[in-house]
Amino acid sequence: MGALSGGQENTCPLQEDSQVSRVLILRLSSLGDIVQALPLAGSLEAGGHRVSWLLEDRFAGLESLLGSWVSPLIWRRGWKGSWALRGKGRQGFDLGLDLQGNWKSAFLAKVLGLKRVVGFARPELREPWAGLLWEERMAPSATRGMAERAWELACFALEEALPPLPPPPYLFPSSAARVRLRKTLEKLGFAGEAPLDVLVAGAASDPRAWPLRRIIALYRRLPGPALVLLGPRERSLVLPPWVSCLRQEGEGGLEELVALGAHLRETGGRALGHDGGAMHVLDAAGAETLFLFGPQDPERTGPRGGRVLQGETPLPCRPCRKPSCSLPQGPLCMESIRVEDVLDVLRAHESPSDLL
Repeated sequence: MGALSGGQENTCPLQEDSQVSRVLILRLSSLGDIVQALPLAGSLEAGGHRVSWLLEDRFAGLESLLGSWVSPLIWRRGWKGSWALRGKGRQGFDLGLDLQGNWKSAFLAKVLGLKRVVGFARPELREPWAGLLWEERMAPSATRGMAERAWELACFALEEALPPLPPPPYLFPSSAARVRLRKTLEKLGFAGEAPLDVLVAGAASDPRAWPLRRIIALYRRLPGPALVLLGPRERSLVLPPWVSCLRQEGEGGLEELVALGAHLRETGGRALGHDGGAMHVLDAAGAETLFLFGPQDPERTGPRGGRVLQGETPLPCRPCRKPSCSLPQGPLCMESIRVEDVLDVLRAHESPSDLL
């Protein structure tokens, strides 16, 4: 069986005003973590601050998708790319917010020569010793959500009550990406504005992924138009020929993924899948989403205000952030989410006759 939960609200205890600051957000990777931090950029901009964002080159595709108020700074991985950033922070920024919290972000903050860097408390970091490179750290917080924790850190660093985190959308597709997506959907037989269900599959090696056989079983039970979304990591997955499949590949894949999220938002469609980058992008583009959680902690990485269905099998190893499952049987937490559990959640948001 699964348990359903929702999002969180954020409040800031500080009430002081501050002058406009030039803020650099250090959140270089991964895709889902970057997307979950995007609301902070909107809050900072609404508070009158100028926002830049340090991204790894493999996420440079986000540059054209961020709101116009965010100025990206791209780090080309390697020593040459690090050398190219040398000293750029001395004159360009008043504050660096290290949301990454590892040796990589701490090192790059030093390379940039930022005047001031503020990060989370060492016990809250995946690489606690990296916190030694920061002069300022926020005290441990009871807040669990990644977006809310980032917002609290910014309030602490600026000594200011920032505006609340904005709701989606945070990512906006280009007109060209919309056209490409429409042509792709037409080739798959999806024309018009009918609501579409998108089922996001994960690699077999990913412990967060819902088993592919369950996704196919759910696909068969959905009465309306549906497709299965496969990303670059899912190239080896094989689907039955009768399953409509959209593969996210190439340089334009991320843009089209944002366009798909916008399409779902505008047509009343929805996306369903595990806690991964693709689902967070669709959510950030404004799509209605249902996240399936197993090893991860939904209070930490779940969508803000979105729906979550969590496997209820009691396991001492949860929550788990390991890249692979150590259990001999595999990720039992995801196996415990049944197709009927998912259908129950979907039925709760539709009329009884909409689902078989």
